[in-house]
This record gives sequence, C-alpha cells and structure tokens, in this order.
Amino acid sequence: MPKCRAPRKTYEALVNLDGIVLLATGNAALVAHDGVVTRPVTGLSPCELALAWRRDDNRPLVRGYVAACVLATSR
Repeated sequence: MPKCRAPRKTYEALVNLDGIVLLATGNAALVAHDGVVTRPVTGLSPCELALAWRRDDNRPLVRGYVAACVLATSR
C-alpha cells in the first residue's frame, strides 16, 4: 500500500481494501465512518512527533499550528 498523505486518501485506501493503517488515537475519527472500523493497539511505546518549519514562513496557518503545538506541549 502506498503512503497516504491526507486523511481522505487514507480513508479511500481503507474502503478499497488496499491495506491497514496505524494512526494516532485522536485521528481515528477522521477515517472511522461508512464501514471503516478502528481498534486500539496496545503494547506499543509512545512515539514522538517533530515539528519543523522555515524561519521566514509567516503564513498564519503555519504560525498558528506552531503556537498550538507549543501550547499543547508546555502543559
């Protein structure tokens, strides 16, 4: 199965029976509808997510995402 880079493509691959997907618990709702079923996987160690962006990228969406990540990880 090719890598899916968007929730819609992941959903389409699942509906077409092209494979399975491992995703974060919080993302399960993006694909769990119209016959797609999600199941929690236990026994896996936590993973890390790295966030990188260009220093000169001042788009509001990018800056907002960075700010949300900083807020979420500072708790």
